[in-house]
Amino acid sequence: AGAAIAYAGFIGGSGDDQGRGLALDGSGNAYVVGRTASDSSSFPESNGFDLTLNGPSDGFIALVVGDGRFLNYATYLGGAAQDAARALAVQSPGAAVVTGLSRSQDGSFPVLTGPAVTHSGASDAFHFAIDADRFEADLWPRPGGNRTLTLEDWQQAGRFAVGLDTVTNPTEFQQADCAPRPGLGDGKLDLLDWIQSGRFAVGADSILVSGGPTSPSVASLRETRGRNARSLLAAQPVYDPSFRSVTLPLQLTAHGGENGLTFSVQFDPAILEYAGVSPGTSDQHAPRLLVNERLAARGQLAIGVALPPLATFAPGPRPIVSLQFRAKYPLTTRLTLGDGLLPLALADAYAAPLPIKGATVLLSPPENLARHHPSRPDSE
Repeated sequence: AGAAIAYAGFIGGSGDDQGRGLALDGSGNAYVVGRTASDSSSFPESNGFDLTLNGPSDGFIALVVGDGRFLNYATYLGGAAQDAARALAVQSPGAAVVTGLSRSQDGSFPVLTGPAVTHSGASDAFHFAIDADRFEADLWPRPGGNRTLTLEDWQQAGRFAVGLDTVTNPTEFQQADCAPRPGLGDGKLDLLDWIQSGRFAVGADSILVSGGPTSPSVASLRETRGRNARSLLAAQPVYDPSFRSVTLPLQLTAHGGENGLTFSVQFDPAILEYAGVSPGTSDQHAPRLLVNERLAARGQLAIGVALPPLATFAPGPRPIVSLQFRAKYPLTTRLTLGDGLLPLALADAYAAPLPIKGATVLLSPPENLARHHPSRPDSE
């Protein structure tokens, strides 16, 4: 077997670029510093405090995530002359102290505080501290989090995903919109953000400095239909003896590997009155159930179900939830499971979308029960 390359890639643009120093944090993220003569048209600057080349060459610092797939941030460090970063030390996730050389004598170097804030010679050393004040999926306590990712953040991400809570400012949106991970979000708060936040909370993915969109995008919903689609189906409804209530169990036809789903329920409120939702109980992992019932009186529900982070459903029909209704009238009625207040969506334990299709359910009470309903003039 022997040694193998875990990852290898470039950091640079069309100019002369050099790496001069490297350090790792506790999550395996790599921090690279050096000098670059590449401007922002080709250098992969992103999510940094300075995204513009300031002189013939600048120093830079780039954070490469632990699996090497993408940069969490990359920023220039410099002024109007030639500058270079030479070494660094990592203080905590996302935060580092950088040292190097600066020839920017005209006050253009971004000094703030320090032993000296005035350039003294042909070239001076500099020290530069970069702090990470916000992390992806750091949502609790609201707003802004506490620089620690726990299952409380996962819970809050779920509440955003099903519409139980709404973000209050662009910063909170940016932190909540954490999936897909390589892009630091996509301008939507949905199931994938809920699952990705759980991965951060249990340490399955390294912590990332917050970035990406700060407001909802107008992009189309993720496509989740396709071949080998799982199905969200209704099992046999259960009516009480007088048809005053009906319980409708819902099942996911799992293939294995699924972690969570969101869906909407639409029904006729003139015939059915919403009474409650209870979670399924067949899997060894207790699912987290979140229900947005604010429009239940209008016949609309939004439901999210997620297993604990990294857990998955076993293959086969898996009980998801049971819907309870009070029957106002003993009439046949339709109920739809799919898009509505929430898009119908399914994802695996890696926060990747999976294909799924919904269903239309016909509720038709047996005649021997319907005739005993109290709304019938001849009921006994």
